[in-house]
Amino acid sequence: MKILFLIRTLDKGGAERQLSYLASGLAKLGHEITVLTYYSIVNNSNNFNYRLLIDSGAKVLSVEKKSRYDILGFLYRLNTIINKASPDVVYSFLELSNIFASLYKLLHPKIKLVWGKRSADLELSKYRLSMRLEHKLERLLSRIPDLIIANSNAGKDFMLEMGYKAKIEVVYNGIPADFVTTKPYRAKNNSFDKIVIGAVGRIDYAKDYINLVESFAQVYKLHNNIELRIVGSVRNEAYLVEIKNIIRMSGLENVVVFLPETDNIGEFYSNIDIFVSSSFTEGFSNVVAEAMLHQLPCVVTDAGDSKILIADAGIVVERRNHSELARAMQELIVDEDLRKELSKKAKKRIIDQFSVEKMVENTLSYIKELK
Repeated sequence: MKILFLIRTLDKGGAERQLSYLASGLAKLGHEITVLTYYSIVNNSNNFNYRLLIDSGAKVLSVEKKSRYDILGFLYRLNTIINKASPDVVYSFLELSNIFASLYKLLHPKIKLVWGKRSADLELSKYRLSMRLEHKLERLLSRIPDLIIANSNAGKDFMLEMGYKAKIEVVYNGIPADFVTTKPYRAKNNSFDKIVIGAVGRIDYAKDYINLVESFAQVYKLHNNIELRIVGSVRNEAYLVEIKNIIRMSGLENVVVFLPETDNIGEFYSNIDIFVSSSFTEGFSNVVAEAMLHQLPCVVTDAGDSKILIADAGIVVERRNHSELARAMQELIVDEDLRKELSKKAKKRIIDQFSVEKMVENTLSYIKELK
């Protein structure tokens, strides 16, 4: 089968990584896979997703979008490249790609179109106008795809509530068992006699880092041998300023550390003791699954499918409740036996239930039904 994936870039990010796992898995099964990005890939040799795809035998092409205002030329080149690739299925990832792929299907109605959706119950009012318009236009076009694949039940429920029209199926993300690394990570201000609490995710309202910092401040009053490290790209500068103001007012400047997004995130997981996801909204949390695979005891908010993901291998607390989040962190800090018990359960659950192979198999079964 010839499948063409459409995504904005192959830069760092959960959707980009999952597309790469899925597309490379399908390529290894003998399918003819093309991944089409808007922009040229910079530093190919350093791009994990690009290397993964090329090594699997997939093709990686670019529409060579010149700028955000290059629309008509971009659409013309997009149409030309997809026609030349002549896929049986176009599988687009994320809102803008779903919109562009739908415009292509309007011109070529025989093509099978699958949308990939990764979000759930976003508070769109907090985001820029262009993002709100993308979601609105996507919803209006939702009759066009032959199938929508969500990566969470929460995402499917949200789309049904918003009035999306196409058939929706759920395929959970896959985490490769060889993702684990034991290479030591050396962070600024590292102190190995401390219990290190870690969080991973873009600096954005959806991750609710204000809740995390307020919870950590409560726990720090009881335990001054703890540190909080947050890894993620800054998507919202104003929100980062809010977080840092709370850190400063709480006197936590020396124990809350922000680290940049990295391809070597496994090194980070290998050097923390407790993982926390404080999100207000989630679909399927890649970072929680990755942390579990690294045998980390996890505390997560009841956002998206995090409760399903964790099951009995971690602690789930109410969203936006810093007292509950603080209580759960405190419980793991003082109970080393509980940390060990949950860490063993966590890794086993990911390997058993959320493998890349299972994601590829389930996706392929739904795509074959479109034929």
